[in-house]
Amino acid sequence: MRKMFTILAAVCCAMSMMAGDEEARLDSIYFYNNAEDNLTGRELHKYDGKGNLVEVLVDEWNGSAWVAYVKQETTYNENGDQLSVTTSEYDGTKWTYTDKYESKYNDAFKQTEFTHYQWGTTDWTPFSRNLYTYTTNNQMATETFQQYVSGAWKDQSRTSYAYYSNGTLKSKIVENYKDGAFVNYSKVYYEYNSALQQTLAEASLWDATKTDWVPYYKYMRSYTDGLLTLVHRQDYNKSKSAWVDDTKVSISYTDDGLVKEELTTSYLSSTWRNTTRIQNTYDAQGNKTKKAQQYWDADNGVWYDYSEYIWLFELNGAKVTETYRYYSTGDKKWHFSYANVNYYTLPGTGIEAVSSQPSTISRKIFRGGQVLIERGGVIYDLKGQVIE
Repeated sequence: MRKMFTILAAVCCAMSMMAGDEEARLDSIYFYNNAEDNLTGRELHKYDGKGNLVEVLVDEWNGSAWVAYVKQETTYNENGDQLSVTTSEYDGTKWTYTDKYESKYNDAFKQTEFTHYQWGTTDWTPFSRNLYTYTTNNQMATETFQQYVSGAWKDQSRTSYAYYSNGTLKSKIVENYKDGAFVNYSKVYYEYNSALQQTLAEASLWDATKTDWVPYYKYMRSYTDGLLTLVHRQDYNKSKSAWVDDTKVSISYTDDGLVKEELTTSYLSSTWRNTTRIQNTYDAQGNKTKKAQQYWDADNGVWYDYSEYIWLFELNGAKVTETYRYYSTGDKKWHFSYANVNYYTLPGTGIEAVSSQPSTISRKIFRGGQVLIERGGVIYDLKGQVIE
């Protein structure tokens, strides 16, 4: 089964959209290993009275029935901040804990601690944690990463942040803990234009022998009418003590200011050469409906297809489907890899957006430019009113 359970990183946002003037919550996601009717799994979502996502249950489809797979449970404080995220696995007879992530906050509602626990045989064992401190302006000052070793927390690394007087990030320094002390490892320095848009991100590595920073790489960003139009990367050649070109990403936009194309060129043999490009398509509401990636065929001087993400949205902006397909240069055909189908609850209608059996799953239909819902032979609009 395709790994659809994306919450193991411990941060999962509840998704919601508006159905007319009412909130439509993402109820479930169904997973297919192609664009046809080949079901593999599903995510079922539960919410509390405040609209917080409190449970995500992932089931596998074995061809005739749903089989529990993994589960995430989330708790919140009164401000809606996540306090804990707990994951479990089902072995066919019972649920067993696997991981837990806990967060703590200060009086300014800033996260001060993020701790990862792993389940032993009877209890939770600390594994790692991140500790955060803040400036008087509530900007991140330091982030310290620790691991739990032999019953105690041990420092591993620390990131320190510095800011310009206008609040934009000036530098980020990473130190590793070695022989009882933090020692420099890497640094990134930032510059901005008058509109506070980032124009430079220059990275360096610490040279312990020279006790100084040595340039590593840098990204230079250019803007036109406030839109990012070029990202130029250079790497530092230590033997030449000079910056050398690496890649450029040129970005073009639609009339509505949406990214239309990202063209990547690489500097090879003293010449800029095409390598890849991404072309995006949007619907009338500005939702991205396709992301197509192509590679440059230098021998024939043409672009060849590589992959496409295709999205379908309802008129209210709720995402209905996500499909991924790739192009095979062998048989010169498109092949579908997977498709995800999202279902939403329509509040106050009593209409279930999801059924427990694939044969009775609601489906979205389009008629005269309008998105409708068909369930059990009855057609509804997005507010749950019977159309026919």
